[in-house]
Amino acid sequence: EEAWLTVEPTSAVIAPGASTDINYFCSALELEAGDYLGTIDITSNDPDEPLLTFTINLVITPGVGNSDDDLPVATRLIGNYPNPFNPVTTIEFALHQETRVELEIFNMKGQKVITLVSETRSPGKYQVIWQGKDANDNAVASGIYLYRLKTTDHTQVRKMILLR
Repeated sequence: EEAWLTVEPTSAVIAPGASTDINYFCSALELEAGDYLGTIDITSNDPDEPLLTFTINLVITPGVGNSDDDLPVATRLIGNYPNPFNPVTTIEFALHQETRVELEIFNMKGQKVITLVSETRSPGKYQVIWQGKDANDNAVASGIYLYRLKTTDHTQVRKMILLR
């Protein structure tokens, strides 16, 4: 039986000059952990280049499975989707053991915008929704934001883009 991959979202609009560092999350069925090379085709409205083909490196990480029975073997910040987003994004992370968790959003000046999680959580995979608002429930401006997952023994930071 052939392994297959589903990528979400299946479409995205990238504005001219925008970052092409976009995270897509996917489920990989029947793929062993490891690195895979492939291509992705992107349809463009540019008449000179209506179809763009990019080589991709797909990394399948063990420990974050498709079943609730699969417990992560490592604590990690999986990422957010969609990215760029407007006005809501979902941040995913995995915990391999019970630990104190802080998930915080920062602006590019390093100022904390909001704390989304600050509690002890059990091992597992989690999704947290950020609605693009600060701690006072005010909508934040378009721009690049950093989100940080901090546990007892792990800290990881990623960036995301809010386009209003």
